[in-house]
Amino acid sequence: MITLALAAALATTPSSPAQAPQHDGAHMVFGHGLRSCGEWTRDRRAQGEAFQAKVSWLAGYLTGENAILAVSTPVHNILEGMDLDAAIAWIDRRCAESPQESLATAAQALSTDLLNRRLRAR
Repeated sequence: MITLALAAALATTPSSPAQAPQHDGAHMVFGHGLRSCGEWTRDRRAQGEAFQAKVSWLAGYLTGENAILAVSTPVHNILEGMDLDAAIAWIDRRCAESPQESLATAAQALSTDLLNRRLRAR
């Protein structure tokens, strides 16, 4: 199932020059996570395929976070109490403040913020 979802995502992702994965000091980052927040904001305004590809990357990132958290914490849904649109709005604000930051760094900040909220609420 995951292979099929990944194949579908890759098939619908607009082609762009390949970027090598990068190590951000904590983990390897692939794909649209390497793009800047400035690019996120520009693509957000256009609302085209490039933005949808970044949203798909973000959804996949958060899904991966859920998989890790389900094993190591009582949190099984990092977006508990909110939806993907709210997460996108959070990234919008972060990227407006830090356009040079990578999407991966912004997504990690979102994840950290949400996890801290969930753990405090328990």
